[in-house]
Amino acid sequence: MASPMPYSPMHPPRKEITQEEMWQKISKHVPADSLKALQPKKVEPLKWDKPVRTGERSGYMLEALGRYSITKDADATGVTYTAWRRATTSNHMAENLGCVDKREEAERLCNEDHQRD
Repeated sequence: MASPMPYSPMHPPRKEITQEEMWQKISKHVPADSLKALQPKKVEPLKWDKPVRTGERSGYMLEALGRYSITKDADATGVTYTAWRRATTSNHMAENLGCVDKREEAERLCNEDHQRD
């Protein structure tokens, strides 16, 4: 019995384009008013309150509106920063966004989550 033919697509793959190029293509076919509604909105980066120390090498930092927090925890190997999306109501749980080695990386994780909302 003969083996089946290997898969071959009907046409070659198309080149990858950036989001900006895609918006330019869409704008040619969509009225300007509709296009404004489709484009993602620019979201301001989060503003942070001053850090609060809870120990010699530990503490936390809250986002100005209270939606996000970053905790600083120390262990034998160094310091770890954990990014959190805080619970907004009593029936929600806080969500761990990630653990990283630098505060700036934890802030970036919170900002990325904020952009998705």
